[in-house]
Amino acid sequence: MYTLATSGLRASELCQLHWRDLDFSDGTWTARFTGKGALAAEQELYTPAVEACHRYFRAAMKRDPRPRPRCPLAQESPRQAPPGRPPRP
Repeated sequence: MYTLATSGLRASELCQLHWRDLDFSDGTWTARFTGKGALAAEQELYTPAVEACHRYFRAAMKRDPRPRPRCPLAQESPRQAPPGRPPRP
């Protein structure tokens, strides 16, 4: 509720946000989202509201909400074809 009250975003806009949609630069948080009329939009967010969401997420989900970098070892390896068969695309 705090973030909704301080952000100026519609409830539907706020609910569609993911952590990857937030950008922190020059000391301010900016949300990038699809606004009314399916138009790309940006809105500056109140820093204490973003911090409150971060604390809630960490407590509820037991992990940091920021996207984790992909580990190259976790990526799928190309499929190996059985001997005598060409590899599948």
